Amino acid sequence: LVLSSNAVFKCPGNYSETIPAEIVNKTGYDFPQAHSNQEALVCLSQEMMKYKGEKVCKLPFCLTVEAEAMGANINLGDAKNGPRVKDYAFNSVEELENIPLIDFEQGRIKEVLDAVEILTQQKEMVALNIEGPFTILSSLIEPKIVYKAIRKNNESFLSGLEIIENNIVNYALKGLEKGAKILSYADPVGAIDIVGPQVYK
Repeated sequence: LVLSSNAVFKCPGNYSETIPAEIVNKTGYDFPQAHSNQEALVCLSQEMMKYKGEKVCKLPFCLTVEAEAMGANINLGDAKNGPRVKDYAFNSVEELENIPLIDFEQGRIKEVLDAVEILTQQKEMVALNIEGPFTILSSLIEPKIVYKAIRKNNESFLSGLEIIENNIVNYALKGLEKGAKILSYADPVGAIDIVGPQVYK
């Protein structure tokens, strides 16, 4: 789902960006370091925009930035394999109540927001890609534990979910403050073809 100040567009598919090798070679920015450096994020986003013939710079290039800011242990991967979970931060639903509020002044999430600001100052149209709660949860805790909690309407799960939702909203607002003109929101792990009709409801 892509949100702008004037419109809402429903988008099919996954918007996670794969950076072609020719762009990596051209810019000289290597992965996984490029996922954590605002200058690299700015440059690669602009090059991707040109490469695709688009008019919008999209950030970030993975689905794990928010989860990492909430405590997920992320392996940043390499040029072929993007960031993914190394190990889960939480082992039980009860622990989800301990999900922290995001500190936007440190880590990769700060680098992404700073990149948004730099691109805006360079007069680029910026889309900030934001993940939904189930995609974030899939990086914080074993998904099977989550699905069991949903069926039982577990209070700890619902409390953790509320913290994640608040973090998502705050991230979106920070993105707007930094100059993002488009908020592109998706929750691919929460798709009906992945979780099934019962959990999806």
